[in-house]
Amino acid sequence: GIQILVYMANNWEIEKEKEHNRDIAQRKAGDAALKLLTQIRPYVRNFVRQRHPGVQLSALQLLLVLTRQLNLDESDVLGAPCRDQVGHFMPTLCEVFLTHKKVKCRELFFSIVIWVWKTFEMDTKGIAEPGCNTDTLGTACAIMQSVLVRGLADEAEVVRALLYDFWNHTDRLDGNMDRIPQLLTKVYDPGVEEQWTGVACAMLLQICEQSDAWASPQFSGL
Repeated sequence: GIQILVYMANNWEIEKEKEHNRDIAQRKAGDAALKLLTQIRPYVRNFVRQRHPGVQLSALQLLLVLTRQLNLDESDVLGAPCRDQVGHFMPTLCEVFLTHKKVKCRELFFSIVIWVWKTFEMDTKGIAEPGCNTDTLGTACAIMQSVLVRGLADEAEVVRALLYDFWNHTDRLDGNMDRIPQLLTKVYDPGVEEQWTGVACAMLLQICEQSDAWASPQFSGL
């Protein structure tokens, strides 16, 4: 029995050491990502405006990797250094890639916007927290919300799926009929006014799909 306890204790120590090493590696990767974003900051906007789709695709891939590596230090106000770097290039990305002709570029672009919105808790801390509505990311909040709505009407199914999955979450829309007034406020943008009815109906159907009554005959064929 003692040998088993010793074995379990040793395994616990090994796992704790592995976890500690992973934390150190993640911290180093995050610091390196923030440093690189800082270094390329003067060039990012011109870089993503390049008309060559291959260059733009590479730029998006780089930005997605770097942003996902960032450390959000809780000792800072919502990771202030990270917010500043991300907020610097976000308006340019929204301008260039919202209607980009290449589906892959749009998919990567929306992946970045969604990651930023979720990670920096833009639903509750984008413009509501004191001091956050005046920094670079806070001022981009309205632009980001607009493109996240307009992406629901994207011509590519893979992009629409990203956005529907994003919006169909209780952090953003209620999972009951309270969703109806939210569709008139949160999920509305003049840029998709013609498509809004279809978007709203799809969002309401998602509530039905999550209900136990979805298998009933009245929903057959939908």
